Amino acid sequence: MRHRFAFWKVGLVIAVVLAIVPAWLAGTASNTVPTTRAALITRPIRVNDLKPGQCAALTLTKLLIAAPTGTTNGSASSELILGGPGNQTINGKEGDDCIVGGGGADQVDGGSGTNVCIISQRSSFTGCQTVVRR
Repeated sequence: MRHRFAFWKVGLVIAVVLAIVPAWLAGTASNTVPTTRAALITRPIRVNDLKPGQCAALTLTKLLIAAPTGTTNGSASSELILGGPGNQTINGKEGDDCIVGGGGADQVDGGSGTNVCIISQRSSFTGCQTVVRR
């Protein structure tokens, strides 16, 4: 009598598992992800995406990375000019420039136009309407 009772319990557990597992698998197989209107959008990084917040009022058109040492000259364009760690001379020339000096004792001349100069405490400047020392 004992063996029949134990087989009956085992048989019941197997029957329940065989009834539940296929139903659960069928439910998970029918899940679908609805179509969305999301798409992959790519766009190039523009110079205005790179400018610091202090230059937000300027519309820049060109990126110029200064030489490690010596003199770097801008142009008539409105530029983002990035200095390096050495002592440099950076001339913005014409246009509304955002000049970011490096860590050295730079000499920065914004030139004509509305210029924002972000420079180190050791740097000197002329022709900058806004100066930010860092």
